[in-house]
Order: sequence, then C-alpha cells, then structure tokens
Amino acid sequence: MSMHQPSARILDLLDGLIILSRVKSVFNGPPASLPSFFSDFGHPIPERENITEFALDLVRELERESTEGTRELVDFNEGWQKKKFARDTTQTASQQALSLKEAIDASVSRGKLVSGSSGSMETISSYANPSLFETFILAKRYMKNWIRMPELVGTRIATVMVTGFLLATVYWKLDNTPRGANERLTFFAFVMPTMFYCCLDNVPVFIQERFIFLRETTHNSYRTSSYVISHSLVTMHQLIAPSIVFASITFWTVGLNGGLQGFLFYVLIIYASF
Repeated sequence: MSMHQPSARILDLLDGLIILSRVKSVFNGPPASLPSFFSDFGHPIPERENITEFALDLVRELERESTEGTRELVDFNEGWQKKKFARDTTQTASQQALSLKEAIDASVSRGKLVSGSSGSMETISSYANPSLFETFILAKRYMKNWIRMPELVGTRIATVMVTGFLLATVYWKLDNTPRGANERLTFFAFVMPTMFYCCLDNVPVFIQERFIFLRETTHNSYRTSSYVISHSLVTMHQLIAPSIVFASITFWTVGLNGGLQGFLFYVLIIYASF
C-alpha cells in the first residue's frame, strides 16, 4: 500500500503507475487507464472520485475479505495486460512501413541509416540545428529566465548566509585539540547536506518546465542532451556566489586552517557539494 497517496495534480505528472498487493501486481499502466481498468473489472470509479484513493481502498477491502482476496484482481490484471499488449502490437504492425527507396533517400539526405520498420517518413526523428547551437540557444533562454526571477538567486544566497551564521555560532573558533578535530568533522557532516538542501528551490521550477520540455522534445525542437548541458552550464555559474559567501562566513569563524590555499580549496569543496 502507499504511505503517501498522490493527489490528482501529482498523478498527472506520472507516466506509469504500479499498484501492489502482497508483492503481486494488481495494476500496471498509465494512471489514465485506471477508470477503464476498474470499469472492466466490475467496479467503476464514481465521478469526481480520486482514482488512486478508490483503487487503494478497493485493494484494501479485498485484502480484508480473505488471504486470497485480491487473487481475482491479480488474474484480471494479467489478462488485461495481455489484451493491451496484443492491441498495441496490432496497432504497431498496421503502421505503414517505409519503402526501400524512401529509406535510402532518408539515409542519404540526413546522413544516417533508417530502418524500414521505423514507420512512415513523418515519424523519422530529425533536428533542425546542431547540438552545439541548441545548447547555446537553450542556455541563453535559461539565463533570461533566471534574470527575470532574481528572487531565486537572492533566496539561495540568503539561505546559505543564514545557515553559515548558524553553523559559525555553533562551531565558533575550534581549537587544535583532538576534540576540536572531531567537531570539525561534525561541522563538515552538517555542511554537505545543507548545500544539497539549498538547491531544492530548483524542483518547483523543473516541475513547471516539465510540460514545456516534453512538448518541445516530442517535436524534435532540441536534443535532451542539449537541454541537460545548457542547464548545467548556467547553474554552475549561479553557484559560485553562494559558495564564496558561505565559505567566507564559516572558514575563519569556525577556525579552519590553511591560509589562502586552504580557503580556495574549501570554496571548491562547497561548490562541488551543491
């Protein structure tokens, strides 16, 4: 069963859903197939009912009836999956295959081999721009989005400043005794996960951009690798300032040694922790 029952809004973000009962699958497929699945099973989902809550409640009710209470649902799911597989196979086989001439023309014009079973000419994957140009355009667009939302950068810097001051007051001017060395290790144990949690502000932004990303990549507007590289390049520059701010607050107040070289190494470690 589930500890966190997802809401309808979160469910729309899922491509697949698996419901288990006593280590056996009672449903495996897209969430949108749940109403038709339980309707075929003889338990239609009422209107305006949360489909996941209905499914979990039904499975829990069947489990309470007997040890083999969900056996019928497991068997039905196996048959339903076989029918779905057969239907998908039929649809795939019915697609028009490329002729030999079309495959050769596509291979020559696009510089790559095209399988004759890969579908019609309209379904052949192609990109209008090279990968380097896509990376440049996406990085430029991503940078503009960050410039339009300066509060995100300010929030991250403010978070590391507050965290740095709190840790500095707890581990103030540690000495060079064995106890001080152990407390420094404890300090680093707190710093590493703190840097990780400071980056969680990117999660809502990614969820909002997810539908745009799926739509654009589906239409071959750009490659997934170009999207990842461009976002990584822009984000790497944005993490420099928080790393320097946090290191400047905690390096001398905690009592870390090493001079300028030690400070630069400490900044690098903080930067790599984000």
